[in-house]
Amino acid sequence: GQPLIFSLFTMASHSSTVEHLLDHEVAPSRQKEDSNDLVRPFEWLTSPESLLPIVRSALVANSADSTCFLPSQSTVGGGCRVLHVGSGSSVLGEYLLEHEDELFDTATTQQPQNCQYSFISQLVNVDKDQETLDTMKVRWEKLRRQHQSQCSTCQISEANETDGETDTATASTRSCLIDARFNRLEFCGTDLSQQGIPYPNASFDLVLDKSTLDCTLCSDSATAWLLHEVYRLLRPQDGTYVLISFHHLELLYPLLQNCPGMNWTVSHSVMDRHIEDLDRSKNNNTSNKNPTALTQQQTVSFETAQSPTTSAEYSNRRTVHVLVARRVPEQKVDTNDLNLEAIIQHVHDTNDDWYKAQHPMLTAERCQGIQHEFQTNGTGNPPQLSLPQCYQALFTDEERDHLSYEYFLEDWHAFVEQRKTLVPPEESIEETTKGTISTDSMTLDIALSFLEEMQ
Repeated sequence: GQPLIFSLFTMASHSSTVEHLLDHEVAPSRQKEDSNDLVRPFEWLTSPESLLPIVRSALVANSADSTCFLPSQSTVGGGCRVLHVGSGSSVLGEYLLEHEDELFDTATTQQPQNCQYSFISQLVNVDKDQETLDTMKVRWEKLRRQHQSQCSTCQISEANETDGETDTATASTRSCLIDARFNRLEFCGTDLSQQGIPYPNASFDLVLDKSTLDCTLCSDSATAWLLHEVYRLLRPQDGTYVLISFHHLELLYPLLQNCPGMNWTVSHSVMDRHIEDLDRSKNNNTSNKNPTALTQQQTVSFETAQSPTTSAEYSNRRTVHVLVARRVPEQKVDTNDLNLEAIIQHVHDTNDDWYKAQHPMLTAERCQGIQHEFQTNGTGNPPQLSLPQCYQALFTDEERDHLSYEYFLEDWHAFVEQRKTLVPPEESIEETTKGTISTDSMTLDIALSFLEEMQ
C-alpha cells in the first residue's frame, strides 16, 4: 500500500477538487413539484442534455469512410445495450431512452445505412446505493403510470385487457412505443470496491461514466475494479467507454491508455459544463444556453490524443474532460488477459507519478523553510531535530489536520526499516546516507529524503 503520508495527501487533494466543484454544482434535474416524490434526482458535473451529442457521436465511428463502429451482427431487435455505472439519482438513463429518436435519427446523426442499431434495447443503471436505486425505480414506474394515464393507445390497450381480449393482434398493440421504453431500463445494485457487475462478458456496446471513476481514485482497488469491469463488459468489436471527468487529462489519459491488458484507443475533448436546472415545469433563464459547446474542439469528433497537452485552461472547473476509450476490434470475448493485481498496481503507479509531478512536497519554498528550522532550532553537528520538532517543521497546519502524529511516526519507522534492509552487512547505516538515522531524531538531509520517498 501507499505510505500514509502519500495516501492522506492524495485524499486531501481529491477532496479539495470536489469541494471546488461544489461551488458550481449542477442543479437538481427534472425535479417535480409533487412533494411526495421519493427521491430528488441530482446531476453531477453536467446535464443529460449536454451529453446527448456525446453519446450520439460515440455510437457512430469517425473514420474516413463513415462506417459504423458497431458490428454488422446486431443484438436482438437491432438495439444498443448501454450500461451507466455509478448512476445514483441521475436521470441520464431516463433521458436517453426518452430521446432515443434523436440519438438514432439518420438525418441528425448522419449514421451510415449499415448501422444495425436503431434504438436502445437495454439500459442498466448500476450503483452501490441500493436504496437510491430502489427509489429511482419507483420513480420510473410512477412516470410510466403518468404516461399511461395520458396516452390514448395505452388506455385502449388497458381496456382490451379488461375485456379479456388476448388474441395476437390485440397483444401486439397493448402499449405504445413510448410505453415500451419503460421496460428497457434496469437497475442493478453492486459495490465495485468488493465485487464485479453481475453481467456476462461482452454484455454491452456502450458504458457511460459521469464522474464515477473520479470518485474511486482515492482507492486503487476500487478504480481497478471499475476499469476491469468496464473493459470486461464491453463488446470486443469496438465497445466504447465514455468517461466524463473533472480530473486532469495528464492523470486520466495514461490511466486509460496504458492500462495493462486493455486493448483500446483513447480520444479526448473538453466540453462546457451545463448547470441549469432541468425542471421541465419551470422557465429557466440561465447564462449557459449552449450545453454542448466545446472549448478545445468545436465538434464532437474525438481525435485520438497522441500527445495530451496541459489542462491549465481547464482549471476554472467550468469545463469537464470527455474521454472515449474504444476497444480495438478483435474476435475473442475472453478476458483472461485482465490481471486485477496488475491493474491495481498500474492505478497506484499512475496516481503516484501524477501527484509527484503536479503536487511535489519538496518545493523550493518548503526546502528553504525546513532548512531554516534546522539551522535555528537544531542541536548538534550536523543539526538535528527531535521527531516532534520534525513533525512541526515538515508539515503545514493544514497538512497536520490530515496527518496525525501517530501516522507520521508509522511512516518514519517504516522509512528507517527500509533503509536498514538496503544497507550491506559490512556497512553501517551512516555510511550509506548523508546523515545519521536514529529512531528519535533527523538531520536535514534525512528529513528531505524522508519527505521525498514518502510522497
